[in-house]
Amino acid sequence: MPKMEQSWGIFELTTLGSQISSSEESILLDPEGLVQKYNDLIPGGPDLSAEYYEEAVLAYRQHLFRSSTIVLGVASETILLKTAKVIYEYRVNPDKNGEHKNKGLLDWRPARVSEILLQILRNRNFRTGLESDFHDNPLPFNEKDARIIEEASKSVNILADLYRQTRNEQGHPLGVAIDPSLLRVLIMAFPRYAEVLFDISWIVSGKPPQFRALHITSVRVLNDQQ
Repeated sequence: MPKMEQSWGIFELTTLGSQISSSEESILLDPEGLVQKYNDLIPGGPDLSAEYYEEAVLAYRQHLFRSSTIVLGVASETILLKTAKVIYEYRVNPDKNGEHKNKGLLDWRPARVSEILLQILRNRNFRTGLESDFHDNPLPFNEKDARIIEEASKSVNILADLYRQTRNEQGHPLGVAIDPSLLRVLIMAFPRYAEVLFDISWIVSGKPPQFRALHITSVRVLNDQQ
């Protein structure tokens, strides 16, 4: 707002402005822009997960925390099930049998899929076989691909379970209280979570990972008087 008794060319932060600029809340002041950035980074064009993610962000912006939690969980399930299917199809070598041919990957239950996906990603034979199958591929399996699978084996299962658990708590009349702070963290973590899953899909398809991480930073605006 304009400073008192000053011209319109001199401004100062309001109390609300100071609170917003010093917190992570500022990243959700432009929900459409946040979702568009996410959508733009998805390899191959728009993904259904982006529609659910958009609703989660918009609902959070309107303090509809229960609705936001539920659709965020659906967004997670959308990517998780799609990735599991791609691993099962194993397009880098479709005729090959192995751990990835576990039909549990095609299950409709996210908890079951997440469990099997973790077992496969941690299986040394799967990683060794993947590296071997890339010998005849123009883009060989490299250290970046190995790091992506390693990261997924450590974190994706944890986040998938957390998105699923919080969604179930709010999607059923259990009376579980919502923690808006945790929800905000889950919204912020989702792009990175999606990045790893999308990258795995591209790797087992014999293509290079193309999902660029959406790194969100909070910029603090300081008052000149401080």
